[in-house]
Formats: sequence, structure tokens, C-alpha cells
Amino acid sequence: MLPGRCWALAGSWGHLTIALSHRVTISHVTLGHLPKVLSPTGTNGSSPREFSVYGKRDLEDERTLLGTFLYDEDGNQLQTFKLPGNRKGAFSFVKLQVNSNRGHPEYTCIYSFREHGEMEQ
Repeated sequence: MLPGRCWALAGSWGHLTIALSHRVTISHVTLGHLPKVLSPTGTNGSSPREFSVYGKRDLEDERTLLGTFLYDEDGNQLQTFKLPGNRKGAFSFVKLQVNSNRGHPEYTCIYSFREHGEMEQ
């Protein structure tokens, strides 16, 4: 990960939606941000703090909340989060909603976002 090579969301919150190549029953998600030691300022003000993940079966479908999590700014740069145990079906779209960042007022950076699970048969 290199400083500035991220999805930059305007402000301290925002979202992105990813279309998956196949419908997937999601079990985990991984979120990544630049570690403090690589940051030019030595801080992680632009890293996500609280975020939620939603699934959608198609574009017109209502979104389904899959979980809300806290990214640990002092943890690993890639952090994996297990979704709560109750399976909610297979989805074609995943929405990452950043609810807050670590204090940067102008932007929030997402360096990596991955979903893990099983493809629908």
C-alpha cells in the first residue's frame, strides 16, 4: 500500500458499492488502510473508524445489513471481520458504508476492501 493510492471518499463518511461477478453468501469482509508508519503525517486521520456492510441481491433490491464493525487503527493494515452467524442469503452487490473516520474532515481513504464467502451454486 502506498500513501494516496486509495479510494478517497469526500468527507468523514461515505460509501462504495461493488458488483460481484457471481452471487455470494458472504461470511467475512477484509478492510485495509495504510499503517501509521507509512503515513507521511504519522497519523491515520483518514482511516475508517466505524463501518457497515450491506448486501443486495440486485440493484432494485432493498439492502440487507450484514454487520457493523470498528477498524482498529493500531491493528494490522488488513483486518478481517466475521459477519454474525445468521446467514442472510447470496448477494450480487456489496455496499461498504463508512459511518465515521479517525478525524480527517476532508476525506476518508479505503485502500482495500474484500469479501469472502461461497459462490451460489
